[in-house]
Amino acid sequence: TGTVTDSTGAIIVGAQVSLRNVATNIVSKTTTNASGIYYITSLNPGRYELRIEQTGFRPTLVSDIQMGAGLTATFDTSLE
Repeated sequence: TGTVTDSTGAIIVGAQVSLRNVATNIVSKTTTNASGIYYITSLNPGRYELRIEQTGFRPTLVSDIQMGAGLTATFDTSLE
């Protein structure tokens, strides 16, 4: 889960969020909601890579996210 904002702190609605399991190459996708929040649930434990994109902004990539069983990870991101 997380919130996506721009450099001024304004929320970004409809940003494309992709989470890739590095070992299996399976990608889960979603978009940010009206509050700029994204949720991706029911992930298998493993190492992940998070990519967030929106037209007019540079994409953001967060690598080496370790997810274990029963954990919730929060990655708030600001796009430039």
